[in-house]
Amino acid sequence: EVQYNNALLIQEMGQATSTILEIDNLVTAVLGIVEKRMDFDRGMIMLADKEKAVLKYVAGFGHSAEQDGMLRQTAFHLDNPASKGVFVLAMREGRPFLIDDIRQIETSLSPRSLEFARQIGTQSLICVPIIYEKESLGVLVVDNSQSNRLLRQSDMNLLIGVASQLATSIVNALSFERIQESEQKYRELVETANSAILRVNGEGRITYVNDFAQRLLGYGESELLGAEAGRFILPADGSGAGSLPE
Repeated sequence: EVQYNNALLIQEMGQATSTILEIDNLVTAVLGIVEKRMDFDRGMIMLADKEKAVLKYVAGFGHSAEQDGMLRQTAFHLDNPASKGVFVLAMREGRPFLIDDIRQIETSLSPRSLEFARQIGTQSLICVPIIYEKESLGVLVVDNSQSNRLLRQSDMNLLIGVASQLATSIVNALSFERIQESEQKYRELVETANSAILRVNGEGRITYVNDFAQRLLGYGESELLGAEAGRFILPADGSGAGSLPE
């Protein structure tokens, strides 16, 4: 049953990470699969900002409304050498942590991290870095706050695989966002340019025309699209800009 459930987890992970290109939706989908297919009380994903200076909560499951609100208001500073929390260490060092009892590491935590753990009610946890080509993007964290099930090495191994697949998908989503931003900037540049810009297909017909060109030529977009660009811009009689071909 465990093997079958893990196989479904891998299958569903593959489907989600190959089709979702928006980071928040991707993270939510992955956590939904972890919640459904793995036996943890709670889980969450935190991602670093672009400067890799702060680790912020993105989404989670199993938390109360109060705990969720506290998580959204908490940021872990990665650029502070004094930070010794598990999340920061996993992110900074790129290694996973399995902690059977949070009391075992109380003395190594900063007062702020210890107070945070107590407020959240964590008893045991697994924290896995989300790594792409040796660069940490964030952390995937699961914990048991109520159940007595022990966290196992096999749990951590499976989560490492989940985090690895998630990392690749996050990078793909970021690349897609950058492409969209570039395309949007290009469209804005073309639309606001004080020059006539036309795109012509292999048959010499206009497939795109910007606003300036429409005003310059005195025709609307619907009239220009599909017109033979050569006959329109450079009429055979040499009389200048002519009429659209019939």
